[in-house]
Amino acid sequence: MTTGGRTPGTEALEEQEAVGAARATAPPTGAPPRVRGSHDRAIELAILVGFAIVVGLTILRHEMWRDELQAWTLTRSSTGLRDLLHNLRFEGHPALWYLLLYPLTRWFDGPEAMQALQYAIAVATMTVIVYRAPFTLLQKGMVAFGYFLVFEYGTLSRSYALGVLLLVVACAVAARSPRNVPLVGLLLGLVALTSAFGAILAVAVGGGLLVDELARRRSDDPRAASPQSLAIGAAVALGGLLVAYAQSIPPENAGEYRGWRTDLDAGEMGSTIASVWRAFVPIPHLEREFWNTNVLDGRVTIAAILSLGLIGLVAATLRAKPGALVAWGLGLGGILVFLYAKIGYSASGRHYGHIFLLLLAVSWLAPSMATTGEDRGGRARPAELRAVVLTVVLVMHLFAGAFAVALDWTTPFSDGRAVARYLQTNGLDAAVIIGYPDTSASTVAGYLQRQVYYPQGGRFGSYVIWDTDRSGRPRPLADVIADVLRPSGPTVLVLRTAPLDDLPPDLRLLATFDDGIVADEHYWLYEVDRG
Repeated sequence: MTTGGRTPGTEALEEQEAVGAARATAPPTGAPPRVRGSHDRAIELAILVGFAIVVGLTILRHEMWRDELQAWTLTRSSTGLRDLLHNLRFEGHPALWYLLLYPLTRWFDGPEAMQALQYAIAVATMTVIVYRAPFTLLQKGMVAFGYFLVFEYGTLSRSYALGVLLLVVACAVAARSPRNVPLVGLLLGLVALTSAFGAILAVAVGGGLLVDELARRRSDDPRAASPQSLAIGAAVALGGLLVAYAQSIPPENAGEYRGWRTDLDAGEMGSTIASVWRAFVPIPHLEREFWNTNVLDGRVTIAAILSLGLIGLVAATLRAKPGALVAWGLGLGGILVFLYAKIGYSASGRHYGHIFLLLLAVSWLAPSMATTGEDRGGRARPAELRAVVLTVVLVMHLFAGAFAVALDWTTPFSDGRAVARYLQTNGLDAAVIIGYPDTSASTVAGYLQRQVYYPQGGRFGSYVIWDTDRSGRPRPLADVIADVLRPSGPTVLVLRTAPLDDLPPDLRLLATFDDGIVADEHYWLYEVDRG
């Protein structure tokens, strides 16, 4: 709905940009910030409290899946910090998240401690957004309960959530006047130490801020940072990026993610570009196994064309802000190249969600950045376009977030915890468990807090080791059973994510667990008959 030709949120964004423009010729201290009224403060507090309640209840109800538990079990299995860094060599992730988990694995027995840390990170993230982001109250509320912040980076315990927290703190610091460049550099360096996608966002935001500082210096803006401050900030950020890169280099015997894709595949390129649509409109299939689905799945060409339009639309909203425009281009290009050339697929929300985080960052920083060549003619002003784009995107996110939270409250996310509880309740938690595939079986191992036997790799383990030993041709199940079955040994169980078509006579089905959201973490549990 429009009022007098203006969209909701336009006035607030224009006010921010007007203040930024005024400060270009004001003393470094700038004008005092606008004082929020008691009504605004009450709404902000309500948003934050509501978010804390919703995320807290969702985490309490949430059954963790394999990637969440992988970090916990790997850290818990490490004998010390040096061993932890050694075990991380196949993960492709920097160490910051694991270093935070390390003391928790020494103080607490169960992975629920990791969820408590995740909850603290999520609430801290939303606190910064609610009290520091230059968004309207309506936009803040929709960010809080939108899909990515309430579920993907709010409920799921992954290193990405830590990256979101550090990113929003960096944006809050960078948007202040005068800008504390060394502190921003430190924060961006820490963002890079959370994940490869975090490193891409750090480069994008850092590059955009550098362009903005150069624009300020050209216009003799008193807010421009000194050369010494810029050098310190850049050096600190670069240090974080180099450490993150060094920790992410796979060893020679790494498995599927060692190489980079260099060929051109039109279908995969289209799917990669379509990830922009998925990030902007994350509305899934309205079904139980909704996760990582989208309403335009199967219509890649349409999604890719819409994505190109969205890319251009965001660029148009940033045309008067060269720093923000550079950040958008660098970040989007980096994410899309990484999805195509390294990940190899672009249908995981935790990955393409960083495109939304990039949109959030440039929308946050643009009002405080230098303005050049703004068109005040007949076309809509950039601030108005940004308000419209961000608000419409957040409406889509609000619907997807409500659906995800409601389903996670009423439906198991993963059936791994149910399998572990079944084994413990029926006195089978000490049995030898043959788990196939190892990825899905590791969820059960994480909840049992012990090792299972992985035919992929031919070894016992709790977390998955992503080396070349696990990429060989799978052996027949009968041979695997013979390897672990002992006449007087413990019970042997076979845990699979699909039922056996032809049930061998020495196996009997104990239980089926197939009511979860994650499709490949449904389980069929068999017991081996010793005869």
